Amino acid sequence: MRRKTIKKSDTTTPKKKKKVLNPRVVREYCGGTMTKSAFFGAIRAFLRQRWLYSCPFRKEILKMAYSSLLKKWQCNHCKKMFLKKDVEVNHIEPCGSLKDYHEIKTFHDRLFVDDINKLEVLCKNCHKNFTEKSKISLDI
Repeated sequence: MRRKTIKKSDTTTPKKKKKVLNPRVVREYCGGTMTKSAFFGAIRAFLRQRWLYSCPFRKEILKMAYSSLLKKWQCNHCKKMFLKKDVEVNHIEPCGSLKDYHEIKTFHDRLFVDDINKLEVLCKNCHKNFTEKSKISLDI
């Protein structure tokens, strides 16, 4: 019995097509690698991260909401007590969006508040509801 010879062209796999980036989206930021929304989203995330770890008023408002007796934090809206992982610091005046260069100063000033009375401690559920309501009111 003779073996069937296999041609080299029969064993090669078809070449995969290169993934083409969506040509309709203009990538004009960071040397042509980022869209406008991705670029300003990265700036917004960076500023929020800095605020999370460096704002002295954030730490102070968390201390004010803490009950050493119960070792829990009180939500400013529903007045229930929660563990620290279940509370968040909310800006009473929303920081707004960051979609262009001219909005950076306003966003920064609202994020890094100069008065502790512009912040409040909310549980995650109340903070989610508050944020959704403020987004709806900003869109109108």
